[in-house]
Amino acid sequence: IALDLREQAAAAKETPLQLQEQDRLILSVKATDQYDLGGESHIGSSESVTLTVVRPDELLAILDGRELGLRRRLDQIRGEMGQSRDQLGRLRGSFRDARDDEETANLQELRDRWASWASQKGDQSSLEIEGLALAFEDIREELINNRLDTQPRKSRLEIEIIAPLRKIAGDMFPAWQRTLGLLRSELPRDEKAAESLAVKAVNEADQILVSIDDVLSKMLELEDYAE
Repeated sequence: IALDLREQAAAAKETPLQLQEQDRLILSVKATDQYDLGGESHIGSSESVTLTVVRPDELLAILDGRELGLRRRLDQIRGEMGQSRDQLGRLRGSFRDARDDEETANLQELRDRWASWASQKGDQSSLEIEGLALAFEDIREELINNRLDTQPRKSRLEIEIIAPLRKIAGDMFPAWQRTLGLLRSELPRDEKAAESLAVKAVNEADQILVSIDDVLSKMLELEDYAE
């Protein structure tokens, strides 16, 4: 359902809708079902949504502030991902020196803890990055709905931020998690195979970090573009 207030105002004959800055619109949606077995139809209604009328430059400032908050959160996720990579780096390095049986047994527990911690953090980071992609999509939709969208701005959001974030969350993190799962299964069985998987897990973590850094740099460019 599309609601164009300018069309509504133009179509009004007696009391056309006049909106001023800082006016508020309260919108809700009601729907009636097709119940016809006696009595009245069932009516459902949504929660109310309040919209404030602002100037275009004020809206852009609001959206720019939201983007800044999202970039800060991605920077935090990048730091957490860096910690996971460091844990895996310790795991990878633990295969280098020969140890006696007692040391090996203790090390196996520590290795599994490192891999498990990285996997749990990876799940959390993947979900958060997916959420960031959706948040940037919301910003893009707001620009379009309020007719403030320029092609450069839309392209930068979609191609340089939203699409890469979706790839990181939807492709890179799942592949890394599969490697971590294989690594944990091989740790108690085959040390050579586990070492190879540890190297692979570190390399994949590095690739994720590079991709996040690239998006962060594009976000900084987006701030410069907005200015």
